[in-house]
Amino acid sequence: FLSMAFQIGFECVVSIIGGVFGLYGCVLVLNKEAKGTKNEHCSFLLRGVVISLIILTIFSTIERFRLYYTNALPDTWIGYVAPTISMIFYQNLLIWVAMLAFATLFEIRRNRKLTTGHIVGYFAISMFLIGVMFLAEFLVTTFHNFVGIIQLGTEATLTTADGTNANAIWLKYGFSAFLILFTLIVSPIPLYLQRKEDDAKITTQYAIYSLIFGYLFLPILINTCVFAHDKTINGFMGAVECFCTLISGFALCVAFRDEEEKEEGEEKKGEKEGEKEEEAETLIKKEGKAEENTQNTETQKPEHKKEQQILNMFGSNKKKPEVKKTEETTKVETHKQEPEKKAEEEPKKKEEEPKKKEEESKQPEKTEEVTTIKAETKALVSEMMSDASKAMDKLNDLQSEVKHISDEFKQKGLGETRMILAIDCTASNQYCGKKSFNNKHLHTVSKVGLNFYEQVIGIMGSIIHEINPGASFPVYLFGDKSTKDHSVRPLYKDLDGNHHCSSIEHILAEYRQKIPTTDWSGPTSFKPTIERAIELADETKKFHLLLIIGDGAVTTIQENAEAIVKASEYPVLIVMIGVGDGDFKEYPDDPWQGMRLLDSELKERKFDNFTFVQYKKNMKADELAKEALRELPNAFEHCKSTGLIK
Repeated sequence: FLSMAFQIGFECVVSIIGGVFGLYGCVLVLNKEAKGTKNEHCSFLLRGVVISLIILTIFSTIERFRLYYTNALPDTWIGYVAPTISMIFYQNLLIWVAMLAFATLFEIRRNRKLTTGHIVGYFAISMFLIGVMFLAEFLVTTFHNFVGIIQLGTEATLTTADGTNANAIWLKYGFSAFLILFTLIVSPIPLYLQRKEDDAKITTQYAIYSLIFGYLFLPILINTCVFAHDKTINGFMGAVECFCTLISGFALCVAFRDEEEKEEGEEKKGEKEGEKEEEAETLIKKEGKAEENTQNTETQKPEHKKEQQILNMFGSNKKKPEVKKTEETTKVETHKQEPEKKAEEEPKKKEEEPKKKEEESKQPEKTEEVTTIKAETKALVSEMMSDASKAMDKLNDLQSEVKHISDEFKQKGLGETRMILAIDCTASNQYCGKKSFNNKHLHTVSKVGLNFYEQVIGIMGSIIHEINPGASFPVYLFGDKSTKDHSVRPLYKDLDGNHHCSSIEHILAEYRQKIPTTDWSGPTSFKPTIERAIELADETKKFHLLLIIGDGAVTTIQENAEAIVKASEYPVLIVMIGVGDGDFKEYPDDPWQGMRLLDSELKERKFDNFTFVQYKKNMKADELAKEALRELPNAFEHCKSTGLIK
């Protein structure tokens, strides 16, 4: 009796410790899983596992308390409540972990949408297996003993040691051992496939989680072997069985943290490698330039002498001070003209004052609308800023790198420029990060860094935001299941139907919230986004920059070429920034060939209205910005001179 009492007391203490840590881990896991990028099927099953574990932890700990004080099986119907719920969710936990392991194997080459039919199917499998288990137990023992047998730990030893109860214990451990062995065998297979074939990394992380559960269930397997040998349940191993099962939520939380640290380490490693590559490239360029200079000086010496003689004949040295004089005279003339301009502008200002007052009286209504939009998005943005502070630090670094570029464009005469953002949501994003994005989905969202899409949004958006302070941005998604190649849909939409994001941070907050649940599809076409940009430009008569970010895998080049030619009749400049590995299936030698054709081969355009830039890994922010916006001043000037913009 003392030995049994000690076993039960030890199990009670161990269950409390494991339960507290396990529940804490479960809450963190559910919180992290809700925010990260995920496979819908595996994520649903993981949440089912964690919820089953939470319920099992609560009611199993309650049953351990009851058993510690009574040292007997329940004798009232109230006493049966906790152990009944505990035994149901003990079996449910093992079943859902096994289904998670199988889902990781099945989803390794797929990213299917989770439908109601799938959800019903998962619940049906769980209920069927639990029903079969309970029916088999009822056939070999009484309900009184049955409730005690299917529990964690040594409670089964309280039942009478006759043949029927031994068979019931065999059923418990046999059923558990089958599910645990299934998990341990199936879970490593996706990891092997991912290593061999470089498939979806998002899915394989769930295989790691199911494998963690499988290893923590090993004490149950050991107890199975002990019972097979001695026909008894070892008290110490029973306590370990309780502890390892209940603390598995905390172990899963640690695994989540390890994934984040690993991802952060990979990004830092990638940055260091990129810096080394840049240094090597600069050295090669310097050496190449030095060689070119030596060759040029040798070949161009006689030509240089002839040019110098001609310049001397026409007195080129005397012309330089004349330019300075003309600059000085123009400054004097403008000084003289300033008082005359002021005299002419004064009556105009008096006429405009009442109009300005009327506009100011209307301003409060506008500011109220802006504040309501900000109130709706403030919580979402602040949550992102706190939850992904490291990623936001990198965004700030990118924005500071390109701050000077907007000033350069203003000096070149660039006026009001409105940006329209279009994001590629086609299925090719799943495999186009194989080389450039560490074999991850191009839309993978991280708390410690920015993916290519987020980096481009931060760089380009900050420049346009500096040119037009306070401007909002319409953001559209294309190529997913609902839009395919025939339409676009807004990333954000408020209650009034407005789909303009108020800032770069707002765009990223909405992106991080919506993009993980996107149903990737295809085919890929820029035509719907270009047509939408044409509509906005035609309505407002303002100059628009359409920024398309995508993986470059366009389905039909001709259709996109026709849309680009048509857009040249409107004040729209299209900038396509390619992210990832490009269309290596269609163009294995040059994956970005299709985009380059659209950039250079369309002679029918009214002006050069399409620019393509490949955003390479570790490319500097100002380098991308200058290359992508190289046609911006000329395009704006063309639209202004031809009357396309007011």
